[in-house]
Amino acid sequence: SKKRREEQLVPVIKCDLGALLAVEEESSLTTSWLQALEDVRTKKPNSVGPIKSALRNAISITTNSLVKSYLRKAIKQMKPNSAGITKRAAVWLVDRVKEARPDLWGRHVSKEEVAEQSKKVADEAASYMDQVDENASAAMNDAAFDDEDIDQDSDSDEDEVVSDEEDDEEDQDALTLDSNAN
Repeated sequence: SKKRREEQLVPVIKCDLGALLAVEEESSLTTSWLQALEDVRTKKPNSVGPIKSALRNAISITTNSLVKSYLRKAIKQMKPNSAGITKRAAVWLVDRVKEARPDLWGRHVSKEEVAEQSKKVADEAASYMDQVDENASAAMNDAAFDDEDIDQDSDSDEDEVVSDEEDDEEDQDALTLDSNAN
């Protein structure tokens, strides 16, 4: 339905999709990180571990610093038993990139057609950016992309890959510290 389509177009994290799409990246890398994120679509919103793992995997694959920054912001939206916002952010990005880049899926299209389609998708996404509810979560206030933010993100923990086991150990260490502090 039209309402459902419109709901899918509204992003949950602000970003400049036009700039993100304009970054040159090898097609095989783009399809790889998109496939890693596609796995999120089938997960339940309370499947925090698998969703976080899929996003971290995509971050380790992509060379696009804007994608890395967007996915890091999405991970920051996670709560201990809820990754709903993170899931929606990942699915939104996958859908928009797939729509903008028909060349990635075996369609023979000219560079001009890809550029035109990317612009159309980016313009459409930009028209919905003002609908992002930045009060949905306290951390959402950090969600808008700006140059300073992107520079900070791209400099820090570049391609950080943490296994689920290491992540669980970190979580356990934090819980131990919290209980010892009380």
